[in-house]
Amino acid sequence: MAKKPLQIELPPLHPGQRAVRDSAARFRVLACGRRWGKSRLASALATERALLGGVVWVIAPVYSSGGPIFDDVRRLAAQIPGTKLNRADRRIDYPSGGHVQVKTADDPALLRGVALDLAIFDEAAFMPRLQEVWQEVIRPALADRRGRALFCSTPNGQGYFWQLYQAGQDPEQTDWQSWQLPTATNPHIAADEIEAAKRGMTERQFAQEFMAEFMEAGSIFRNVRELATATPQDGPQGGHSYTVGIDWGRSNDYTVCIVYDATAGAVAHLERFTGLEFSIQLGRVQALLERWRPTVTIVERNSIGQAMLEQLQRLRLPGRLVGFTTTNESKAQLVDCLALALERKEIRLLDHAALISELQAFQAATLPSGLTRYSAPDGGHDDCVMALLLAYGPHAATGPGELRPAIIPAIVQAAARVRW
Repeated sequence: MAKKPLQIELPPLHPGQRAVRDSAARFRVLACGRRWGKSRLASALATERALLGGVVWVIAPVYSSGGPIFDDVRRLAAQIPGTKLNRADRRIDYPSGGHVQVKTADDPALLRGVALDLAIFDEAAFMPRLQEVWQEVIRPALADRRGRALFCSTPNGQGYFWQLYQAGQDPEQTDWQSWQLPTATNPHIAADEIEAAKRGMTERQFAQEFMAEFMEAGSIFRNVRELATATPQDGPQGGHSYTVGIDWGRSNDYTVCIVYDATAGAVAHLERFTGLEFSIQLGRVQALLERWRPTVTIVERNSIGQAMLEQLQRLRLPGRLVGFTTTNESKAQLVDCLALALERKEIRLLDHAALISELQAFQAATLPSGLTRYSAPDGGHDDCVMALLLAYGPHAATGPGELRPAIIPAIVQAAARVRW
C-alpha cells in the first residue's frame, strides 16, 4: 500500500504576505510596519524552501534578533518527522536534505563559503554592514543555485536598505521588487490598537514604526513626491523654452540628461543610461539636443566631462554649450536654488523612480572644516540630481523671468547672452 503523502500545514498568510510570497522577483524587499507579520512570512518561506531540499539562511543583525523567526521555523518543523534540531547552531535539518540556519551579520567573514538557495535578511535596515554582507558575501553565495533573497525590516532612515527598496521600485531592475506596507495592512491588527500606539509616539516615530515610511535624515529637498506631477513630453512644445543639464557617468554611475521646460516650470524629459561606449553616449546626446533644441545646454566638465564637452563643441548643435565645474561651493549654490524652488513649489518633477529616490535621499553633511557637503548616501547615486541642478540652474528666479543674481557666475554669464 502506497504511503499517503505527508501534508505540512504552513501558517495562513494575509493578502499582503501572499503578494510577497507569490512574486516572481528574485530579490524582494519588504519595508513594513511593526506587527505586520514579517516573521511569519519569513518562516513560511524558509520552511517551504528547505522542504524542497534548499539551503536557507536567516541573517539577523545580532544573535538575539534572530530568535523570533527561528522559533517560528522550529514550531513548523515539529510537524515534520525526521527533522533534526540543533539549538546550539540554531539549525534545523530536513529529511529532504535541506536546512534552515540563523546567522548574524556582525562578522561578514564568517558567512563565506556556502552556496545558498534562499537568504532572508531580518531587520535589514538595522545591519550596519548590510551593503558589505550583501554585495561581497551573500550575493555571490546565491550564484551557484540561482538563489533568491528577501530583505525585510521596519525602515530606519535612508541607508542601504532604502537603496535596495528603491531598486525594487525601478522598472528597469526586473530582478527586484519592493513593497511598503504599513501595520494597518495586516488585517489581524485592530485599528484602535494602532491609534492607541500613535497617541504615545511622536509623529516621526509613528511614521517610521507603523506607517513604514523612510524618514529623511539629513535630506534637504522637500515636497519631492508631492511635486512629481509633470507630464513627460515627447518633444518641444511651440513657444516653450528649454534647458538641458548633462551629468556624465563614470564606472558604475549613470549618464543622465534632463530637459527642463522653463515656460511650464517642469521637468519635461529624462534619459538615463550606463555601460555604453563614449561614442554611443555622444550620439545619444546629439540626438537629444537636435530634437529638443534647447537654448542652453549645461555640461558637467569634471573628470571625463571636459573631453565630452569638447567632442560636443565640434558638432553643430542648437543653442549654447556651457561647461560647469563642480566644486563644493558651486554645487551648494545650485542645491540652494533647487531646494528653494521645491520648498516654494515652483517646479514640477517627473514621476521617475530614479529621480525621485535620488532627490529624497540626497543629503547634507557637515565636514570637519565646517563646510557642508551635498551628496548621495554611501553607495548611492546622485546623477539625476546633478543633471536636474544643471538644467534648472539658469532658470532659478526671484520672480517670473528674472535670473537670480547669486546663481553660478559661469552659468549666468552664458545665459545673459541668450534670450530666454
